[in-house]
Amino acid sequence: MSDFMKNLTSYNLFNNFLPGVVSCVVVTKLFPISLVQTELLTGGRGT
Repeated sequence: MSDFMKNLTSYNLFNNFLPGVVSCVVVTKLFPISLVQTELLTGGRGT
């Protein structure tokens, strides 16, 4: 995990993670589905 944090640059953050977060928020607002998991261990999407 520490190697991952060392290699995570601002370039990776803004070019990979930010578009994914924005797309998840837009899809959640436009359609009645949720792309975000609420339970990490079981992979459930909540109720």
